[in-house]
Amino acid sequence: MTEHGEINLSVIGQHVDYLVEKQGAKNISVNGTTGEGLSLSISEHRWVTEEWVTKGRNKLDQVVIHVRALSLKESQELAKHAAEIGADGISLMAPFFLKPQNKDDLTAFLKEVAAAALHCPSNTITSLP
Repeated sequence: MTEHGEINLSVIGQHVDYLVEKQGAKNISVNGTTGEGLSLSISEHRWVTEEWVTKGRNKLDQVVIHVRALSLKESQELAKHAAEIGADGISLMAPFFLKPQNKDDLTAFLKEVAAAALHCPSNTITSLP
């Protein structure tokens, strides 16, 4: 963050280099389950993910974008955005406020989010029904 509380995108490239060169990282999960993703607006989430995908290209094997949001629609928007910017994958947590009541509800939620992202089995070697 900057001193004015704005996202400091300029440090992401440096952080990618540090993770790759000093820590041996090959893959990264952006806006993951430690909470930072939910503290960002949808616009901020997009800016951060775009920067990670851009700066990680040709340096990281995979940049996976966490698309958890407080609504199905926002999770779908973030999944679609991740596909559009060339992220290598998405991850998602089950809703945590209005929780699915059974595995069928959870499966339906996950399918709806996944449907918003690009599905390319020839690249992933995985076919999801």
